[in-house]
Amino acid sequence: MEPSASGVERHPRKAFLVLFAIEIWERFGYYGMASLMVLYMVERLGLPDARADIIWGAFSALVYAMPMLGGYLADRVLGARRTLVLGATTLGLGYVLLSIPRSVAFFPAMGIIALGNGLFKVNPNNLVSRLYEGQLLKLDILFTIYYMSLNIGSFVSVLLAPWIKDHPSWTIAIGPLQFDSWHLAFGVSAIGLTLGLLQYGAFQSALRPYGTAPDFQKLHLPKLGAVLGGSLLVAVLVSEIIRHRLVALGVVWLFAGLMIAIFLHLLARGERRERKRVAACIVFTAMSMVCGFLDGFATRARALAWNRHGGMVPGDGSRALRRRGDRRPREHTGGDDRGGGDAPLLHPCVCLAGRGCVGFGSGCDRARAAAEAADGPTRFAGGPRGMGRRLGGCSGCGERTPPLAW
Repeated sequence: MEPSASGVERHPRKAFLVLFAIEIWERFGYYGMASLMVLYMVERLGLPDARADIIWGAFSALVYAMPMLGGYLADRVLGARRTLVLGATTLGLGYVLLSIPRSVAFFPAMGIIALGNGLFKVNPNNLVSRLYEGQLLKLDILFTIYYMSLNIGSFVSVLLAPWIKDHPSWTIAIGPLQFDSWHLAFGVSAIGLTLGLLQYGAFQSALRPYGTAPDFQKLHLPKLGAVLGGSLLVAVLVSEIIRHRLVALGVVWLFAGLMIAIFLHLLARGERRERKRVAACIVFTAMSMVCGFLDGFATRARALAWNRHGGMVPGDGSRALRRRGDRRPREHTGGDDRGGGDAPLLHPCVCLAGRGCVGFGSGCDRARAAAEAADGPTRFAGGPRGMGRRLGGCSGCGERTPPLAW
C-alpha cells in the first residue's frame, strides 16, 4: 500500500484488476460485434459487398479517430475515470440499439458505438500508466499483462457471437419484436458491457487515488450537460457519414491521407531515434492493414462456400438440408428424402425480410399453408420426411419470395 497525496491509500493491484476486467468486457463486446458486422450487412440488410466494405472502412476510421475526443475530455474536462464510464455506457447503449431487429436502428447504432469506443479506448491505458508512475519496470510488466485482456475478451467473443448466429432456431419474442440469432449475438455484446460496468461500479473505490486532474475536482452539471449534448451531435454526424456512400468513401481517403502526412512529417522532422520508431510503426501499421484485409476476405469466402455447398440458405442463417450424394442445382418437383419424385432436393422458401422456411417435399408446403391459413406467416425447418416444423413468427413482414430451387 502506498499513501497518496489526497490521503487515500493506494492499492495498485486491486485497481489494476478493475481495469483489467472492464477492458476484457469492452473488447468482448467490440470484437463480438465486429466479427459479424460485414456479413450482417451483406446477408441480412442486403447491401452489396462493396458498399458493406465502405461502411465498415469508414466506421473503423472514425473508431480510431474518436479517441482524440476521449483523450481531450479525460485530460481537460471530465477526467479519465468519468470519461471511461461515459464511454462504456455509450458502447452498451450502441450494442443494445444494434440488437433491436429493425433496420432503421442500424446506422444510429454504428454512430453511437464509434463515439463510445472513442470515449472509452484511451482511458483504461491512461489509468494503468498511473498505477506505478515513474516505475518503468513495473509498468512494463503491468502493460504486458494488461494487453492480455484484449486477447482474452476478443478470443472468446469471436467464437461465441458467430456460434450464436449459426443457431437460427434461437429466437426470442418481446412484444412486437422478434429477436433472431443475429440480433441475439449482438445482444451478447451489450450483456458483456453491462457486466463490465457492474463490476467497475462495485470496485471503483480502488481507483479513487488515480486519475487526471479533473477526476479530483467537483463535477459541474452544466459542463456534463454540454459534453452529453456534444456527444449526441457527434454520434448523429458519424451515423450520417457512414450512411452515405460517397461521404463514407471520402472519410476513408481523408484519414488515409492524414495518416500518411503524419508519418512523413515525423520522418522528416524527428530525430534519428524517433525516425526508427516511426519506421517500425509504419511496418506494423502496414502488417495490420494486410492482415485485416486477408481476414475479411477469408471470412466472406468461408461464408460464400458455406452458402453454396449446403450450409446456409442465402440471406438466412437457417441450416440447409441437402440431397444425399448430389449437390447439382435441379428443379424440385416434390417427393421426400427417400427418393420419391423427380428430384427430392431442398426446396427453401425465404421471406423478403431474410427469414423463411427450410424444408423439402410437398409435406412442408402443406404444413406451411395450413399454419398460414390459421395465424399468418411462419417459419419452418424441414423434418426428416419433409413435414414442416414450426419455429416462430416472421417479424410481421407478411411476404414471401417464390421458392428457390437449388
